[in-house]
Amino acid sequence: MTIITQTPRIIVREYTPEEEILFIKLLSDPLVTDYLPKRTPDDNRIIFRDTLNDYHQGNKLTRWGIFNKADGEYIGLGLLKSIEGEPTLSELGYVIHDKFKGQGIATEFSKAMLTFGFIEMGLSEIYAVTSKENTPSKRVLEKVGMQPGNDIMRNGEWLNYFKITKEDWHKSLEA
Repeated sequence: MTIITQTPRIIVREYTPEEEILFIKLLSDPLVTDYLPKRTPDDNRIIFRDTLNDYHQGNKLTRWGIFNKADGEYIGLGLLKSIEGEPTLSELGYVIHDKFKGQGIATEFSKAMLTFGFIEMGLSEIYAVTSKENTPSKRVLEKVGMQPGNDIMRNGEWLNYFKITKEDWHKSLEA
């Protein structure tokens, strides 16, 4: 399994096939899925298997597991997903287990992914979307320097759109 990045508290790495159950359980937990598209366990199983296929094909812009560096406990799912036809643009996202919410994990993950995306992957822009009601996620995205943009419609729901360019990200590091 490949480690994508790590911080003092978390390891972001590829899932192993045996961790499918962790992925399915996370995305079936009503405490963490309030703001996510409604999917069945079978839908999530397909997404997990597509993710493993991304690894096999060498795709470095996909979904990964977020694990506690101290004890290996599963924290959640993170993504920096490529956009078809847009090789320098990716979407940032995360789903954190309820027990880890409010501990700065989403912020830590997001900062690490911005560094990975801009430095390792050569992206020029990273964006994120969140439900209009998801105030904690909006705060995380603003904390890491992402700026609100025009809301977008996805799957019949209006979502808040945030973005940051590589240039703005570099400026935020200097501030």
